[in-house]
Amino acid sequence: MRPNVLIFVLASIAFLGAATYIAVTQSGQENTPGATSTPTPTPSGTPVGEVVGTASPSAASSPSPSASEAAQAAYYQSEGTNEQIAAAAAKGPVVLFFHAAWCPTCQAADRDIRNNLRDLKDGVQVLRLNYGNSAGDHPRAKEYGITYQHTFVQVDATGKLIQKWNGGGVDELNRYLQN
Repeated sequence: MRPNVLIFVLASIAFLGAATYIAVTQSGQENTPGATSTPTPTPSGTPVGEVVGTASPSAASSPSPSASEAAQAAYYQSEGTNEQIAAAAAKGPVVLFFHAAWCPTCQAADRDIRNNLRDLKDGVQVLRLNYGNSAGDHPRAKEYGITYQHTFVQVDATGKLIQKWNGGGVDELNRYLQN
């Protein structure tokens, strides 16, 4: 009889977690305070996604304003469309972050990226994709064989996988990135 009770409790917890996640994402509360809700157009006019944060490199590493713009690291909430990936790739290396709002590890990585954008390699464009529920509902998750949240995937301008890794924050992003 005890295994049945345990199964019921676990199923109830999973249901409540999913219901909370759906309620939060539908109400828009998942957005971070202070982040702009307007998609940021790239020079080509295609929005990459909602800006979560940007960081200009130090003045010493960028002698001119145009070099500074080209080398600006950025963090977006994105759908991860081919157009968004191509627009981000025009600015620098692209990393997709499969994030789940209900995941404490994802939340820690999200905070680390936001708080340490200036430490990212110049020009890195991080697109935070909604992983969804435990099955990885995002189409890109299925495309890249992502089986759990908190996975990072570096892609080229066409969306082709360069490499993927699990876990970490800014330090791991910098360590794994291939230019």
